[in-house]
Amino acid sequence: MVEDRPTQLQLDQQLRELDVVLEALEWMNLKQETALPASVARLLHELGLVDRAGLSGPELQVRVLDKQQHIRRRLSSIRRQG
Repeated sequence: MVEDRPTQLQLDQQLRELDVVLEALEWMNLKQETALPASVARLLHELGLVDRAGLSGPELQVRVLDKQQHIRRRLSSIRRQG
């Protein structure tokens, strides 16, 4: 049976995308903006972080940080396996 797990390169790419999203959310927070840019909304959806409308910037930031932590753990595990 072949498992469909992301490769190290795919996980690294996801981390880069999450960094972009997090930076955008932080800027939104600093500027007290509530409208999510379309590009950020698309990335959030592609990364599986938006399951309902109306999440606030801080709620989205928490989801992004949680996802980053999860990916970093997976990368650490992959690197240990060698």
